[in-house]
Amino acid sequence: MSPIIAVGYSFEKYRGVAVGFTVMGAGFGIFGSGPFAQFLLDIFGLNGTFLILGAVGLQCVLAGALLRPSQLELKHKIDLRRAKQTQREASAEDSKCKTYSDLCHNKTYIMIVICGFLWNAAYTIISVNLSNYVYMLGTTKQDAAFLWTLVGVGSTMNRFLAGLTLGPNGIDPLLLQFGFLGIIGVLVPSLPFYADLFFGQCIFSFLYGIYSGGLVVLINPLCLELVGLQQLPQAVGLVYFVAGLGCISGPPVTGTVSSVSY
Repeated sequence: MSPIIAVGYSFEKYRGVAVGFTVMGAGFGIFGSGPFAQFLLDIFGLNGTFLILGAVGLQCVLAGALLRPSQLELKHKIDLRRAKQTQREASAEDSKCKTYSDLCHNKTYIMIVICGFLWNAAYTIISVNLSNYVYMLGTTKQDAAFLWTLVGVGSTMNRFLAGLTLGPNGIDPLLLQFGFLGIIGVLVPSLPFYADLFFGQCIFSFLYGIYSGGLVVLINPLCLELVGLQQLPQAVGLVYFVAGLGCISGPPVTGTVSSVSY
């Protein structure tokens, strides 16, 4: 989340393109994660795989150490310090509470937060169950892992393209959000009708990567458009916090429902 906020401060005119480039890294990660994880499991087993993936994730510390505040961010921090100097500590706390109160009273923003919870819950459900689902239909483990390569390809493409469409003269991010969610809402329930064919699984994975990957790019521009630059860090942070709750709750709820149903 921190790099996305940093990009929001560092770019003004081409903020959407910059965010698109930033989150393309996650698309590349998805692109190689399936075959790479399967390779590690075959060679090192589950424990060794987690150790190696943990070491890979630790490299984010080095990347984060390279982040530096932009002039806009420094100006924003100076303004905040001046405001705190002229106010009592209690009033500063009231200001923080007022910020979140304003966010909670922004109905459109609250709907974006709810959407973030729902689509992240659905995304983690699919992430956990897609490979197992196609494996039960007769797909090999290698082919099941390859499906996530296609998800990564589609996700990387749309993260970049969605970033290009955003900007002062670009497409409204709310319209893109509505379109992406609507297509995913049709795509996922239709999977059982063509999942018996590996070609159908490939088409689903590629399209799902395209329309789910673009949603990540829209978070920063949507928050900026709805609440402004002053409240951008709190707004983006709240969206990702609620989205994280969706990621945590999605798979357990699905497992509970499946256990009760069957």
